[in-house]
Amino acid sequence: MTYKWPYATDKFTAYEGEKHTTRLSMALWIVDDYTGKQPLNQVKVRMKEGDISDEECDIKTKEGFFNAVKNPSGYHIFTDLPPRTYSCCIESDPYFPEKKTISGTKDVILEFDGTGPGQDKTDTKLKDASILKIGDSVEFRNITGDVEQRKITNILEKTISWAEKLKFDFTAKGSTIRVIRLLEFAIGGPAKDMNSIELKDISRLEKGDIVEFQNLRGDIEQRKITDIIGNQTIVWAEKLKFDFTAKGSFLRVLSYIIDEIYLKPRPSYPFPDNTTLVRGLVFGPDNLPAQKAKIKIQDLKETRTNENGDFVLYFDESDFNGLLLFSWDKIPGSDNEKLIGFLKQNYDIDWVETAEIEKTADDNNVSITKDENSLSLKLNDEKTKVTLEIDDGRTDEFVVRKEKDKLNIFSNIIIEVEINSTSKIVKTNLEKGKTMILEKINF
Repeated sequence: MTYKWPYATDKFTAYEGEKHTTRLSMALWIVDDYTGKQPLNQVKVRMKEGDISDEECDIKTKEGFFNAVKNPSGYHIFTDLPPRTYSCCIESDPYFPEKKTISGTKDVILEFDGTGPGQDKTDTKLKDASILKIGDSVEFRNITGDVEQRKITNILEKTISWAEKLKFDFTAKGSTIRVIRLLEFAIGGPAKDMNSIELKDISRLEKGDIVEFQNLRGDIEQRKITDIIGNQTIVWAEKLKFDFTAKGSFLRVLSYIIDEIYLKPRPSYPFPDNTTLVRGLVFGPDNLPAQKAKIKIQDLKETRTNENGDFVLYFDESDFNGLLLFSWDKIPGSDNEKLIGFLKQNYDIDWVETAEIEKTADDNNVSITKDENSLSLKLNDEKTKVTLEIDDGRTDEFVVRKEKDKLNIFSNIIIEVEINSTSKIVKTNLEKGKTMILEKINF
């Protein structure tokens, strides 16, 4: 008998020696910095023990590195890592490679002195119990995947005890024991839609820790602590979807690390045609293209140059909102304070605080005067630019955008370019949906 297709079956038997249990140590979520979504192409995530240099991360070598596995949810995961410092190297086209140093997992692994405890046992001997104290919680796990948690009620030299007998057997080779961090609610667990809760003790918690809520129905939710208020309250960003007020609900600190890493697009990134961009070229003191020069707009954007000295900065609507200075239609008027504050901060003009602000009848010129001091703001005929002229000879230009029948004035962006601790400042404006090409920046 022959088969046209290879014979296949969905029936199988897993034998004891073929089972393998791993423990999650680290989960990395990789994000495209431009879209805020997953990267366009395949991502390679490698890790090496220690805090390695960027150059070592760039070298295409396998020695000492191990690769992440991407799970169905899109996380790049590492399992069974000892609690040490690691360097993560991330590569994907068309992005700059990234390196991030992460200080180990928060797992505390203990060692049995001999074999682990059997079924119905209430104690076990460890090689070292010095880091434990009464009230700590431990988790047992065997190679078949059985897991049990117990709170330590007594410690006698290297032997720890607990109250409730074990339901499973942990004597087989490969069984493990680790410390877990269970937390106690001050009064009761959080209800649905809450984003904070009071605990009895938060002394060992810190911002960035991941906590997991679980109730008796089996509902589980994980949240990253974003703030700690006083001595009792932890806060997280996203509201809970389930209720954890019922008796038996509990909270624990996860031993693994969840982190986000953003990939910066290279100049070759396929930006949509209507993207607001600033492109530039940097040459070093040797008159050669400067690779890895730092490009930064304070509190807004940061990137670097590629091997050809090119860089690109990209902007969205929220960036424009941060650059809004004042509305031309509200000068003089309710935006006077915004205009005065901007002039004082950026041009060191203190006299504007008590100056007189007037606008011409044609609505195209604003004059600010006090005694012998003066400056003017002139709107061009196309109503696309405003020119600032100060009586000491300084001038500047700003972009105008018409929004909801109002003329809004936007600040220039100040770009800092740095090579080997030497910086240059470049000022330019933005036009929504267009690409600004800067003159070559020479050091």
